[in-house]
Amino acid sequence: MLGFSMRYNNATLSSYGNHVYNTNISGIGIRFSSNAYFENPSNTFSYNAQTSYVDWYGGNIQLVVTGQVSSGALTPERSGW
Repeated sequence: MLGFSMRYNNATLSSYGNHVYNTNISGIGIRFSSNAYFENPSNTFSYNAQTSYVDWYGGNIQLVVTGQVSSGALTPERSGW
């Protein structure tokens, strides 16, 4: 079983929906995907292992305007795993 977990900023789902999570800046959300969305709780799926490792070809991190934007800098931290 493998899973994609959103971890950024305590992974609180935004009221914007659509797999967008709150950041530390009001009005800015974050969405992380790689063939599936990183979610909280984890988006899990079955994986039939052919090797002792899993190939990962990267992902997409999107910043999404979710409302009135305030100024500030995004807190640097792990986005997901």
